[in-house]
Amino acid sequence: MRRGVRQDLKLLYKLQLADLEIAKAQKALKSLDGGAQLAAQAAQFRKNHEAREAELRKLRAEIRDAELSIQSLEDKRRTYQLRLSSGRTTSHREQDAIQKEIDMLSRQIGELEEKALLLMDAAEPLEAEVNKSKTVLSELEAKLAETRAAQAREHQFLTARIQELENQRAAAAAEVPQDLLRRYDAVRSRVGPIGVSPVQDGVCTACKMTVSTLALRHLRESQDIVECDNCRRLLYLPEGS
Repeated sequence: MRRGVRQDLKLLYKLQLADLEIAKAQKALKSLDGGAQLAAQAAQFRKNHEAREAELRKLRAEIRDAELSIQSLEDKRRTYQLRLSSGRTTSHREQDAIQKEIDMLSRQIGELEEKALLLMDAAEPLEAEVNKSKTVLSELEAKLAETRAAQAREHQFLTARIQELENQRAAAAAEVPQDLLRRYDAVRSRVGPIGVSPVQDGVCTACKMTVSTLALRHLRESQDIVECDNCRRLLYLPEGS
C-alpha cells in the first residue's frame, strides 16, 4: 500500500473537520444578535408603558384641577354663606340673589365632585396597571442586559475559537498536496461543505448510498482518489475499515 493517497485523504479529512467546526462557529457567531428580538419586545413594552403613564399623569392632573376648582368654589360659597348669615343683608331681593349664588355654587361643586370621583375611579386601576407594567419592564430590561452580556462573552469565545480552528486548518492544509486541496475545494463548491466522505460499512456516510465493490477495492489498495458514484464526494476509508 502506497503511503500517498490514503494518508493524504486522512490529512484532508482532518482539514475538513476543521472546516466544519469553523463553519459551525461562524454560524453561531452570526446568530448573535445582541438580543435584538428581546430588545424590540422591551422597546414596544416601554412605549406602551410610557403611554399608560402619560394617561395616568393626565388623569391625576385633571383630578388636581377638579379639586382646586372645588376648593375655589367652596371658598366663594363660604363667603356668600357668611354674608347671608351675618345679618347685614336685609333686602329680600339681595338675600334671594345670594341664595341663588349659593345654590349655583353648590351644584357646580357637586358636579365637580362627581367628576373627580369618576376620574379617581379611572385612575385607581390604571395606577395598579402602571405599577405592574413598571415591574415587568424592569424585568425585561434586566433580562435584555443579561442576554447582551452573555452574548458578548459568547462572541469573545467564538472569535477566539474560530482563530484557533483557522490555525489548525492552516497547519492541516500545509500537509495536504495542493492538487488534492484544489480538488477538495472544487467538490465543496459543487456539493456543499462536506467534500470528503468517510466510508462506513461499505456506505458513503454523506449520501448514505452503498459504495461499489470496485471503488472499495481502489480505496483499500490506495490506487487513486475515488469519488462516490452518487454524490461525487471524495471517499475516505478510515484505518481499520
